[in-house]
Amino acid sequence: MRAKRTTVGALVMSGLWTLACMGGEPPPEPEPLPVPEVAPEPEEPVLPSIRLQAYVVTSNQRYGDRAVDSDPGSSWEPIGDARGEGILLRLEKPKALSALEIDACASGAPYDVELYVNGRERGVTTVDGSASVKLPGKGVRSLFLKMKSKEACVAELRVVDDAGPNELMPPRRIGARIETSSTLQPPAAYHPTYLFDGRTHFAWVEGAEGVGEGESISLTFPENQLISGLEIWNGYQRSPDHFEKNGRIKLIELEASGRRTMLDLDDSKMGAQIEKFDPPLNTRYLTLTMAQVTKGSKYEDTVVSELRFYDRKGAFTIAPLTPPELDRRLRDKVKGGSLEPIVDTFFQQACGSPRELKLRSDHSFVRYERYEDDSGSHTEVFDGAWVPKKKGTVKLYGRRHVATKEWQPYGGPAEEESTRVSGGTLAFRQLADLSVDEVGKVVQEMKRAGAEERVACLLDDRGRLDEAKLAEVVGKNAILVEGKAITDLMLP
Repeated sequence: MRAKRTTVGALVMSGLWTLACMGGEPPPEPEPLPVPEVAPEPEEPVLPSIRLQAYVVTSNQRYGDRAVDSDPGSSWEPIGDARGEGILLRLEKPKALSALEIDACASGAPYDVELYVNGRERGVTTVDGSASVKLPGKGVRSLFLKMKSKEACVAELRVVDDAGPNELMPPRRIGARIETSSTLQPPAAYHPTYLFDGRTHFAWVEGAEGVGEGESISLTFPENQLISGLEIWNGYQRSPDHFEKNGRIKLIELEASGRRTMLDLDDSKMGAQIEKFDPPLNTRYLTLTMAQVTKGSKYEDTVVSELRFYDRKGAFTIAPLTPPELDRRLRDKVKGGSLEPIVDTFFQQACGSPRELKLRSDHSFVRYERYEDDSGSHTEVFDGAWVPKKKGTVKLYGRRHVATKEWQPYGGPAEEESTRVSGGTLAFRQLADLSVDEVGKVVQEMKRAGAEERVACLLDDRGRLDEAKLAEVVGKNAILVEGKAITDLMLP
């Protein structure tokens, strides 16, 4: 993960984020903060409710809460092609749920969705006006609703338990200004706003030389805020591999209104840990400083994946008062270049087994793949962050999660899961820009690499490049994706 770093006192994101060393001196009196653009507290629900630990939409985040606001007149829909986009619901703890109810928008056409329960695929359902998807009962901790149609619009989501339907309550958000003493380059991959986005596989990474001791995160609230507890996902929670290779906090110091509190964190295992404050903190300023860290097995960088706080009403997260506008900056950067038609476009395989790819304008990416071999049936999700590089290439910072159903000689299939670090540089080329000889060379390279299935639709019966088939695929605006992490022929 080591890369060129910002230093204390440097500017991140061209002046958007001013990084200041948070030493022992009291902070200067700040200018008045803007009124936070945070959704108001919902009215008392008519139905029983279940509060969510995290609620994440993969596209059009600004309007994501509309799918769980108990207002059938409001709705959420992805930007552009909806295929591959979705909604993640993560409960505070496993619960017995029998169904997920989905209400479509009144003016929308029917669409298909694929449901994942606790990370495992549960099949495809058509939403025509409304739909009720059966859940397995006990032990439901997370639900992911993945769109399978080009257009999809969700008016409302509910879950059903033994007592009946329940409204879903997304995490409370309280506005604050977020500052850090440093951020690892590139900031779009490790930005401090990822501390509060509900995605534990995205993280803030400090960017100072060394292991990061003394680096800090600071919050400034518009007015005094009661804080009775802190919940932290320490280290890089993207995968066990990420967690082991990167630094974790051992001791963290909290400073609030002149009061200093030292917390001893567990740096040996993944997951959330909660620290309660008695008496509670009552402060407008809060600084969390890495007092002692445990060095990763490969990288010096120390990582924090997610933070939540508590007050008398329960858990809350932070809504940045100065949003970084990473998506607008990215669109401006790729405008007029070869990456502009790639961003926010859904791609699927031209040949072979099902594969999907999407680079989103919020710097996230996802690739789905399903395949079978002699060992079983495999579903792979490769996701993470991406940033544009020179000459139309992109850099991926991600993880590969594979769920496998092994073929067993007796009884039903056994299920296994694995997650590992993955990434690297990708290049995109329009197939129409390549000569027949260049395409032929690519085809032979992919065949030698064992990926003949991915170019099989270009080949004749003897395994040679068929120019007529090539012309047909070129006419569909096919692209060639090339890199260590992904090499594929794909169609928009």
